[in-house]
Amino acid sequence: RCWTKPSAEHGSTLQFAARRDLLYCVRTEPAYMMLDVTSYIKGSPEPYVFVHRVCGSDVAATTADGPAVPAGANCVVPSNLGPLRHAGGTLAKDAIHPMGLCRAKATSVPCPRHPLGTIRAMVHSGLDAGCIALPTAQGREPDDPMTKRLALEGLVAEDVRILQE
Repeated sequence: RCWTKPSAEHGSTLQFAARRDLLYCVRTEPAYMMLDVTSYIKGSPEPYVFVHRVCGSDVAATTADGPAVPAGANCVVPSNLGPLRHAGGTLAKDAIHPMGLCRAKATSVPCPRHPLGTIRAMVHSGLDAGCIALPTAQGREPDDPMTKRLALEGLVAEDVRILQE
């Protein structure tokens, strides 16, 4: 089951101006899994991507609600709305494009060129290592020597080299 929703909080002055930028999908069998996808807009001439852009008569309400980044003729990117609000509403395009490759088991999948910068731009209270595809000792066999090493040392240079392959 999948659904979309805007990242604007209920009661925000921009609640109805924000687009549906979040996609959630849930599967409960054979195991519970939730996919949380955030979309962004990259087609503007600015050197950054953004999640929301408000134009026209809504600009006054946007700037009254907090700071905003200019984004074209009579448009602004609200700096305090959406998943990029902790980065001022924007993320440098070159943090994402050209896309890089990450490993998902034995498969190469596209990922942002600078994934750490992307993650930092989207940091929020619910984001932790369990939300992203990085090795963690949580949920592993506690007596396994590699789990013990990971819990004690965290990711080391050799781990990062293997992840980059």
